[in-house]
Amino acid sequence: MRSILIICTTFLLVTANAQTLTFTNLKTNKSYLVKPGTKVFLGFKGYNQQQEFATNFVFDITDSTIVLGFSPNVLGRLKKPNASVNNIKTIRISDLTHFRKRSAVAEISKDVINIAATLGSVIFLSDVYRSENISTTNAFLMSLGSGLLINWGVRIAFPNNAKYTLNEGWKVTFSSE
Repeated sequence: MRSILIICTTFLLVTANAQTLTFTNLKTNKSYLVKPGTKVFLGFKGYNQQQEFATNFVFDITDSTIVLGFSPNVLGRLKKPNASVNNIKTIRISDLTHFRKRSAVAEISKDVINIAATLGSVIFLSDVYRSENISTTNAFLMSLGSGLLINWGVRIAFPNNAKYTLNEGWKVTFSSE
């Protein structure tokens, strides 16, 4: 029993190589390391060489492709029987044109700011709606304005677009550690 466990553990360790993509620009001396689990924004040549964009977490990296999304098997029983399984996108590395790596800190900060701003606006607007000095129309316009301001502020602070293009001297290399 112990030998089977050792063989299985050894097999898993050998097959579970850490695959990474490295985006390197020698002109600016910058490099970004992308591993499975990293959130990225990618631009690529899609159907009929048209420009397409995708944002998601990296699920798998091979020497020629990068897979965005997550496996539907992860959901298990939580998945609805008729749920769409179109949540995985496979992109050839040679088709990449743009990229932006999103850090975990930026994603958490974006969510925290969204939640805090929403709670703050709810508290503010509850006081506005209770006030007798402000008409219903003005209160509605204030709530609409605060919602738009929060939405635009988060979009400006955390843009969801490509930051770098591969035409600017970026090289993409695959490594299996």
